Amino acid sequence: MAGMHQPSDFQVFRTLDRTSNARLLRSSTLSDGLALAHWYRDEAEILGYSDPGHHTLSLYLQGGWQTFRRDRPGLYGGPDRFCVMPAEHHSDWAVTRGLGFMHLYISPERLAGAAVRTLDCEPRSLQLEERTYIQDEPLAALCRTLERQDWNEPGERLLCTSLAHQAVDHLLLTGCGRRTDVRWQGGLAAHVRRRLADYIEERNALRGKILTAFIYPAVVGVVSIGIVIFLLGYVVPQVVSAFSQARQDLPALTRAMLQDSDFVRAWGWLCAGAIGSAYWGWRLYLRDPQARLGWHRRVLRLPLLGRFVLGVNTARFASTLAILGSAGVPLLRALDAARQTLANDCLAQAVEEATAQVREGVSLASALRTRQVFPPILTHLIASGEKTGALPPMLDRAAQTLSRDIERRAMGMTALLEPLMIVVMGGVVLTIVMAVLMPIIEMNQLVQ
Repeated sequence: MAGMHQPSDFQVFRTLDRTSNARLLRSSTLSDGLALAHWYRDEAEILGYSDPGHHTLSLYLQGGWQTFRRDRPGLYGGPDRFCVMPAEHHSDWAVTRGLGFMHLYISPERLAGAAVRTLDCEPRSLQLEERTYIQDEPLAALCRTLERQDWNEPGERLLCTSLAHQAVDHLLLTGCGRRTDVRWQGGLAAHVRRRLADYIEERNALRGKILTAFIYPAVVGVVSIGIVIFLLGYVVPQVVSAFSQARQDLPALTRAMLQDSDFVRAWGWLCAGAIGSAYWGWRLYLRDPQARLGWHRRVLRLPLLGRFVLGVNTARFASTLAILGSAGVPLLRALDAARQTLANDCLAQAVEEATAQVREGVSLASALRTRQVFPPILTHLIASGEKTGALPPMLDRAAQTLSRDIERRAMGMTALLEPLMIVVMGGVVLTIVMAVLMPIIEMNQLVQ
């Protein structure tokens, strides 16, 4: 927010009030770095402004037919004609008597905030164009309505503030150009950069915890599969062949294991190639948007993996939306940007449909709730934030809650997966060992 500014805080006002014969009829302080003043001039004079440090919108209400800028002779004023004087402008004026005019003073902070909210751009890249005696019917009608209000009555002063905001937005949309003479560093406010840095740090920490939790089961699984293939392909045939040459009837378990061994040796590489080809075909299949959407929808329905994928994407979406909302980005633009962070097409489609409903006037919580894919905790906190006017903090709280839930689920999954993998692989190895040992046990029994 630009804060409250008195009319006397603006240099153009002080110049007219102290060094000019202009007479102040009334003035008012508006919110967000805006102020109004109504002037009348009884005598002619020469007047100049030099780098005032704020923007001024001037509307001639009466007279001014012979008033002109000394550096632009032949261009004269008149009723309903505007002058736009940027913060860094320089001008000298030959002013005639019988001139009534209204000034709207705009602080640079107010214009910068409007540039972010209205144009969603870097304020330092914009340059308010200097314009003299322009005619703009919509802006004139707006300012005439502003001039007719009672600036001292609280209710009408609120209306004046709203009208002044509309005037500033109109100037941004019709009278701003891009600056090419200024280079800047950065583009985000300091508190936004801090929040973004905290978010990246927390995300990397969460990713590290998840990867650490799943690395051990993955390594155990790969090593165990390699050991089983080695035993079936090389160890079992070498050991059991000795009993086959002795024409001994082999146990059923041993014969089954020999069949598995023969299959691994004969078709192992072909099966590995088929698995690789199937994986590659599956990746090509997912390039189709409809196929990928269907697959992502099925993933969300899986018992354990679905809840995990939903939590990761929802936490990322809520964090991004909270950061953009706290930075003053309009909700529709923030939703569109946050949607692009979703790795699941089903969730991205749900956000796109919710954005369309929000554009039509539906609340964000209701729009997300009707999609029936997002966690209830997210929609509840968003609804609470919309009712209290504190949506970004509630979104941030939702993201933190979901991140903690993801961490707990990852730890729980690994706590169950590790002993389960050990038991399964131990059972497989025990089966192979028993298939090798059973002929030896039977031979010992025959010898006895």
